[in-house]
Amino acid sequence: MPGRGKGEAVDNFCHYFKESLSCLTDAFLHPIQKSQNLYLLTYEPPATLLCNSGERSLSVTQVFSVVPNGAGTGRFKVKTHQYSYTLNALGTEIVSYHWHPDESDVRYPHLHIASVPRVHFPTARISVERFIHMLIDYYDISPILGESEWRRILKKNNSEFDKMATWK
Repeated sequence: MPGRGKGEAVDNFCHYFKESLSCLTDAFLHPIQKSQNLYLLTYEPPATLLCNSGERSLSVTQVFSVVPNGAGTGRFKVKTHQYSYTLNALGTEIVSYHWHPDESDVRYPHLHIASVPRVHFPTARISVERFIHMLIDYYDISPILGESEWRRILKKNNSEFDKMATWK
């Protein structure tokens, strides 16, 4: 969601991100300002998740800046520079989605699966909402919110993600 100023744009973006992640965990997530216009949103340490299959944790990293939202609007929005969404078991990566175009030779969004090491499976850009939904559907992760509430939050926030995407 755009904001009237840079701070409001950061707050709006973080609100959606935190709300979506609140479906799985109440761990603290806060943006860290790395430089004048570069922010890092992450869990440190990874957030513990509810899972009947054993100990699981969630690592989330989103690096972003704030940019004008169109010429002459006077509003600002967040621009994602990279992301990493990872499900871990006992500190070992099970599955993760990455996009880090400026830090690697692998510049496209991709998927890592522990059972197929060193392979970067190409993907589209993935929202944290789609990742959360995948964890619930396929990795035995239990939401901490009721089903109607977490489904509503993920649907609403993923819709906002799709609406604001500029790479389409």
